[in-house]
Amino acid sequence: MFISIDLFVICHHNMFLNLQTFSDLSRYTNGRLYFYPRFSPSADGIKLDTEFSSTLCAKIAWEAVG
Repeated sequence: MFISIDLFVICHHNMFLNLQTFSDLSRYTNGRLYFYPRFSPSADGIKLDTEFSSTLCAKIAWEAVG
């Protein structure tokens, strides 16, 4: 079984975040990292909604190894 991790990281302007640690989770599982620095709902809300819905509706490929 293989699990891929897609992360959505939302930060406010005064928030410290070690992004390298989070990016390793996505990189080593062949996932994606979506980062929103200084998130503003009015400016970034549509982008977040679009990327989140496309991630949830993505086609899944199954692989059988024998």
